[in-house]
Amino acid sequence: MSVSTVLEFLPAILFFLTFKFLAVLICGMAKEKVLRRVGVGPDMLGEILSARRPNLNIQNLIEIIPERGIRAADAIGRKGMHIVFFLVSMVIVQAFELGHDAAIHSGLVVGIVTMLVMLVLYRSNGWLGSVIYRPYARVMDGKKARLNMITAQITGTCQGVLLAGLGYGAFFATMDEQFAYAIMYAIYLPVAVGDTLGEVVGAFWGRQKLKVLGIGDVNRKSIEGTAAVFLGTLVSLLAVAAFVPSPEGYVGLALIIAVVTTVTELAAPRSTDSFFIPVVNAGVVSLWLVL
Repeated sequence: MSVSTVLEFLPAILFFLTFKFLAVLICGMAKEKVLRRVGVGPDMLGEILSARRPNLNIQNLIEIIPERGIRAADAIGRKGMHIVFFLVSMVIVQAFELGHDAAIHSGLVVGIVTMLVMLVLYRSNGWLGSVIYRPYARVMDGKKARLNMITAQITGTCQGVLLAGLGYGAFFATMDEQFAYAIMYAIYLPVAVGDTLGEVVGAFWGRQKLKVLGIGDVNRKSIEGTAAVFLGTLVSLLAVAAFVPSPEGYVGLALIIAVVTTVTELAAPRSTDSFFIPVVNAGVVSLWLVL
């Protein structure tokens, strides 16, 4: 990605960054409001939302505050960011009439800038560090909340660079452009919809019984959330098949992707699924196209 390319798309990039910061503020305040509603007092709130929570003991916390309430606050903060920014991105793409090239480059710049800001503020105890990490860093991750988040951001950014360089270029260069969009959806909607729905359903209604790998004080997932990943992925891709020009056999691909995404989401260490799900799905799609 050249400097001239960045300058060409600079207005769109600035809009992306502005709205992302606004989304951080909005989702951070929403998360704080939910924590207050489930019984977290002002003094405890400061400890829970502090920089790196050095004294926070999750097991002690969930003895006083309902675990489901804490998980709901975490889901609203973290996945609320995904939903708000995803919707805003669609508006910006339409408003600026961005083609796939401009949209991809703008998204990569925003991801890289976000990663760099988080790295710079990783040890910050100030206002800005707290604001930036507030919606992202899960309370249930305890002392490892920021480490978990920075792991997710770095792996997610690496995935974006990898797939933009290898996957998107190949798809748009070798396929009918309208079909290439359907293929892109098959790679990314499982994260945008399936994974998001899985965390929301798991947080609000799931029973956290499945032990998984991850960076955090508590690493569990639920059967309900896992089922939501499968259904969210499948339904979103069936909607693509119905409303977007798609290659022949796309419905079968949607079912395969839904199964693969569900397995990948369970197997991948927590907060690395934004890397593994699109990368694995890109491999599945590539194999499907060849066969």
